[in-house]
Order: sequence, then structure tokens, then C-alpha cells
Amino acid sequence: MISLVFLSFVACSNFLIVDGYGCKDQNNNDVDWFMAYKMPRTDDNSVQGVGQGVGFYYMDVNTQSMDPSSNDISSQNQAIAYTLKQYYDNKNSGSFAHVMYNDEEPGSKDVLEIYGNRSKFAAKAEFGHLKGVVFFDQSSGFWLIHSVPKFPAADAYSYPDSGTIYAQSILCLSLDYSQLRKIGTQLYFNHPDIYSSSVPTSFASDNPDLVKVVGGQYKTGAPYTSILTLTTKGGQSFTSFAKSADFNQDLYDKLVAPTLQTSLNVETWRRGSLISLDCSARYLVLDVQEIKVENTAEFKYTHDHSKIAVSGDSSKPYVCIGDINRMTSQYVRGGGTSSQFEEMYTEGFKPPRPGGTIRPPVDESTNQTSFQRDIDASAEPYRRTVEPEYKIQETYFYDEEIIEYERIDCTPNMCCHPYSMLRWFEMVVFFTLHWLIQITCARTTCTMILTEFGYKAYGQAFILCVIVLLAGCCSLILIAYSMNFHKARPELILGFERVYAVSGIVLMVLCGIIGSYHAATTTDEYINQLGRGISGIRPQWIAAAVIEFLTAVLFCADLYGQNRDGFPFVFSRHRKTEDHEKARQRKEEAIRQQRIRESFY
Repeated sequence: MISLVFLSFVACSNFLIVDGYGCKDQNNNDVDWFMAYKMPRTDDNSVQGVGQGVGFYYMDVNTQSMDPSSNDISSQNQAIAYTLKQYYDNKNSGSFAHVMYNDEEPGSKDVLEIYGNRSKFAAKAEFGHLKGVVFFDQSSGFWLIHSVPKFPAADAYSYPDSGTIYAQSILCLSLDYSQLRKIGTQLYFNHPDIYSSSVPTSFASDNPDLVKVVGGQYKTGAPYTSILTLTTKGGQSFTSFAKSADFNQDLYDKLVAPTLQTSLNVETWRRGSLISLDCSARYLVLDVQEIKVENTAEFKYTHDHSKIAVSGDSSKPYVCIGDINRMTSQYVRGGGTSSQFEEMYTEGFKPPRPGGTIRPPVDESTNQTSFQRDIDASAEPYRRTVEPEYKIQETYFYDEEIIEYERIDCTPNMCCHPYSMLRWFEMVVFFTLHWLIQITCARTTCTMILTEFGYKAYGQAFILCVIVLLAGCCSLILIAYSMNFHKARPELILGFERVYAVSGIVLMVLCGIIGSYHAATTTDEYINQLGRGISGIRPQWIAAAVIEFLTAVLFCADLYGQNRDGFPFVFSRHRKTEDHEKARQRKEEAIRQQRIRESFY
């Protein structure tokens, strides 16, 4: 198991920055660079805002450690807000260039919002997987690289509610104007999804690639990668890695690790389509399992959305902060990371131990190595025991597409969620109807209704068939919930629920009419005396008819509830495009492809 632990970051010297635009520190002073790590929403209240999902740790070139921020990330009085305020104060000025990009744009509208829970829907795969803000005048500016979906807004500073659940990473670099050309080149390779931009004509000749990016152009064909050195205003060097969609490989495995010539321990968003461990690689890239920041509680990678890589070799102390995930589905999307030597490196990083990968490596050849088998065996317990920290809801993923559910605690044999208890009640109703209708008893024997009544009981035989059919459907629904099938195929189970409810309404009304008719036409006194009760079979059939009508009302309420938010379970999505038909197709494809990993059960 690998633990990524942020303890003490080494910073050797202080840097003074000349007046101009750039990153701001926690006191709104100029700073050469800073990084922030927003904590996931947990029950740990030792740091301001962590319980609400807005607490964060901060460090910059002048600090010696990761320090908890006294103001949370939603406040206007902290480094990130101070930095972006420069853009907000000058956004309408023609003297500044800015580019705001995010593969999940701020203000994305809900397609289907159930039970009021937040979620995010599919990022447009045709764009790169990157998020950030570029802001410059013709003297200096900053580049803010982050992992937060729907952030920041283009009009005023705010932190989105959707960004509170998981941990996030933010890196800010203060740069001279000459570095803007390099940023433009990296974005040209990355193909960002831009939601706000402005590049004055006076910037165009110096920044040709940035102009192309704002115009919607992006890199195709060879070369597929770009590695550039960005020098901050204080003289610090950051190596920027960028890949285009045509690279079709993992950024960390095939570009960052070989270039830096060091193994890497990488924490990114990992859901489905994971990357196999390449045991033959000279520099191994391992996936982080657990994260701990200072004195706050340790948490699992499933609560982290940051994009951080740390060198596994202390003699080559690199820290990389970027915006692309380590997943096979990200091969065909642009993205990048920026690496810094020594200044941000943590001496508290734990070395990898066996079983550290989230998934056992897959050997493409027919012969699997013993090392791979060992990892397979040691990883198995973790795939079985990962538990969500919050009991209100669970979230399941396919790449960056997220579906949230109200938590339904089930075992393979039983599901006691309140909604499932409704289905159990319906089973009791069906059994009661079966008891009232199927058997008639004389003084000494009990017989099937058809045996006693012949053709006169065909209507009641039909009712028995209906009861068996509905009871079978109800049983399938209970089994689906108990096996958590609703999490893997939510739309299928919801569709089946609706068919079941509509069928229940129609069939129960029909059964009630038939039962009432038989009760009214049963005049044979001998037959009437064969009922289970002392009053005869006619009251028995009347009781069955009443229950059938009441059950039809119950099914009506069920169907009505299914058309309202939050019934029978949370199933929410957000969409960021106004093209309804294309969004619908993407949604169906995402549901079709989604695979729920065993580690969530």
C-alpha cells in the first residue's frame, strides 16, 4: 500500500517579486508561486472548513511547510481569491489577455436532478482534460493550474458546491510576459475547453499559438508532446509537460517519468479503465492508495480528485501538479502537468510497498510474472474493503462521468432500504390475495378453486395468474436492489420500475372489477358456505376486491413518486451542452459502458 503524505515541504529561500500581476499569497502580497491542496469533505474538524469540504492547506516559495488556511477556499480573503481578483477587476479592460478553461465549465445545467444531490456529467471528450486560468498584461501575469470542475466562474469569485466532496490541487505560477508564448504552445497541444477568453491584437504577434487556441485550433499529428521550461519571476524553473490527443499513451508512464528519469508515485482520479503496471519499465509509475496531510485523518484515493505526482527517488526530488488523470480513457485526450525540482519536494513521502497499485497489473503476454501475481494477491483485500466515508450517498464513476446515489445498504441476501420495504409490503399484499382467492374450504377438506367451481372460477384463476406475475416482478426488483444492480444499470431498473407500476395499476383495477362481479353473482348458498370465514365465500371475494382496488391506488402513488425527484433512489446528472440530442446519446453511451468496480462494494 502506498501512502502519499504531505508533511514538511522544503523551501530554501525567499524571493522578492517586482510589482506587476502575478500570484498572491495568503496576505494578498506578491509571491513567486504557491500551491494549495483542498481537503476532501470529512468528519475531521481539526482544520477550518474541512467538515464542509472547503478547508485547504497552503504553501508557497516563502514557507517551510504545508499550513492549514485560516480562511476556507470559499472565502474572498485567501491566496486563490486574491490572485483571481486581479482578473475580475480587469476583465473588461482591453489591456489584458485572459483564457479560462475547464473540461467541466462553471454553471453547467442539470439534465436530471433527483433528491437535490449534486453531480457532474460527462466532460466533452473531444477536448483535453485540463483546467486553469491564464491572465497577463504585457509585463507579467499568472498561470493557475487546478483540478476543480466548474471553477472559477467568469464573472466573480465563488467556489462551487460540486467541488467540496473530493480533494483538489491548485498550482499558481507568477511569470513574465515572455513566458506567455510558452503557455500558448502547451495549451495548443492540450486543446482546452475555453469558456471565457480575450486576447488583444497587441498580443497576437508575440503569442501565435495562444491566438490559435482561442480561435478553437489545436495540435494534430506529430510531434505529439511538448516539454518546455517555465521560469517564474523569481527565477524558479518549472518543467511543463503537454500531450495532444494523438499521443495515445499515459502522460506519466511514457513522458514524465522517462524525462525526469525517476520513478513516480501518482495520485489522480482513477475510476474504471485503469493502467496496468509495466514491470519492464525502467522507471516505475505507481498509483497512490492513501493520502495524509499533516495531522488530519488519512483518507483513501477514492476521496481525491487532485493531480499530483511525487518522485519515488529522494535524490531526484520532483513534485508535479497538473490536470490529467492516469487512466486508459485519458490516452486520447490532451492534458499536462508542471514539475518543480526540490523546492516542493516532501521528505515525508512514504516509499511504495507491495500491493501499492489499485489494480493488479495485467501482463499482455501469456506468461505472468511472480511479481505480478504477488501484487494481484496483495491488492485483493483492498478491492473488497474500500468503504465510502459518507453514509448519505455513494458515487459511482465512469471516467469523469459521475452518478450519485442515495446510499442503499444491501447484502447479497437482504436489502432493508425504506423503498425496498415498500416492495416487501407489496409481497405481503400479494400473499394475502392469494390466501383469499386460491383455496376454498368445506367442513373437512380444502381444494383449489377451479376444482370446486369449474368454469365459474375462470375469472379468479386469471386474478391468481396476475398475482403470481406481479409477485415475480416484485421479487426481481428486490433481488436487483439487494445485489446493487441499480448502481450498474440505473436506467434499466428505473424503466422496469415504471413498467411494474403501470402494469400493477391496470391489472389490479381489472382484478378488482372481476372480483366484485364474482362476489355479486355468487348466489349459490352451498358455494357461499365454502369460504375460509364463517360468513361465506362472498365476503371473502369482496375483501379481495377491496384489497385489489387499494393496491391499484398504491401503484398509482408509486408511479407518481417515480416521476418526482428522488424516487426510488438518487440518480442525478448534469449536462454542459445545449445540444439536447447529443447529450442524450452521450448519456446513454456512458450508462452502457459504465462498470462498477468491486472496490465500492
